[in-house]
Amino acid sequence: MTGSDPAFHDVPSFIANYVQNHPDSLTAHHPYVALSLTAIGICVAIISFIAVYAMAIIYLERKICAHMQDRLGPMRVGWHGILQSLVDGVKLALKEDLTPDQADWILFKAAPFVIFATSFAAFVVIPVGPWQVLADMNVGVLYLVAMGSIVLIGSVMAGWGSNNKFALYGAMRAVAMVVSYEVPAALSILPIVVITGSLSLRDIAAAQEGGLFHWHIFNYPPFLFIAFIIFYISTLAEVNRTPFDLPEAESELVAGYHTEYSGIRWSFFFLAEYADMLVVSMMGTALFLGGWHTPKLLPFGERTGWLAGHSFALSGMADGVEMLVWWVMILAVAWYLIGYLWSWYSRHDDHDLIVVQALLLAGLGGLYFLAPHFMVFMGKSLFLVFVMIWLRWTLPRFRIDQLMYMCWKVFIPFALINFVAVTLWYGLS
Repeated sequence: MTGSDPAFHDVPSFIANYVQNHPDSLTAHHPYVALSLTAIGICVAIISFIAVYAMAIIYLERKICAHMQDRLGPMRVGWHGILQSLVDGVKLALKEDLTPDQADWILFKAAPFVIFATSFAAFVVIPVGPWQVLADMNVGVLYLVAMGSIVLIGSVMAGWGSNNKFALYGAMRAVAMVVSYEVPAALSILPIVVITGSLSLRDIAAAQEGGLFHWHIFNYPPFLFIAFIIFYISTLAEVNRTPFDLPEAESELVAGYHTEYSGIRWSFFFLAEYADMLVVSMMGTALFLGGWHTPKLLPFGERTGWLAGHSFALSGMADGVEMLVWWVMILAVAWYLIGYLWSWYSRHDDHDLIVVQALLLAGLGGLYFLAPHFMVFMGKSLFLVFVMIWLRWTLPRFRIDQLMYMCWKVFIPFALINFVAVTLWYGLS
């Protein structure tokens, strides 16, 4: 069994493979119990991952925006404010959960859980490796697009159930914006589906093996590159990130559709937002940026050395993994030495920060050594998340007429032209 040609691709096929090879096991006699326990374990793992990711990315967003604005950001709670997100989570969990007297309490209380459950469910079809996917659906792309649409139901439930004009206006803006931008986002995905002949995200990512110029973003130039730009900007609108955060425009609508929420229910909206940022970034990575495949630009051969023959997790990884790990370790040491000399020259006492950065680089090299496919996929996805954060603290908010003009008169025509051009090029080649 190798990473590129495994006997199973997802959790259901893994259980079926196990039952076939172990007919006398408890799993074979009680398959539904095994599936139920597996599903519960997967749910707990995904929720834990989302919670840890959200705490980390919120802290990083505060620090990134602080450095962009020449300030420090959180500094008081923990070393360099590293525990600030954890403290905020505890604070929100302990705050009083208020419900307005005139609100529709069923819709009001259910809305944040509907939004979070939709974001949570999207992770099951994301392939972070050749066999690291929870459910390898043959309609995975349609499934993710559908999950993005269901988020609107939670937004409308929150806006209508709050019985507040600002919340209702925010919900209607969310509906208008997300429904509009789903059209160019879907049209930018269609050329990829035509080229690969599959709606499975795993098949689409696997089709990009072979190096940097086999990634879809560099194929059929410049049409698929334009498709990626349209897809990425459209997903910014779908996750309500600046400059598309009109449903939450505090200068007009207080906090939009979650104006009346407090405590833990309020936190679910933002937990879902940060989870959606990662989902659409993972989707862009799988569709356009080669998935778990490396660029293969290093000056040494494939599957070299000890790792390729002795590690199950790394058996399908190419492009000189061992050498790359060594270079990361060398970079960590070099970063420490350069940072130490710079802190001495500039008279700034940043020694502890430099040590942590060097250790972080070394730790990333170690994780890549253990799980290369996951690290490559997450590295690309988190870079796209970083760009979302970068744009939030750089661009002003659009007006609603500008937002709709860009969608219906710019993105949709360009996406249609791209789709027709790629289809004709593919059909004639």
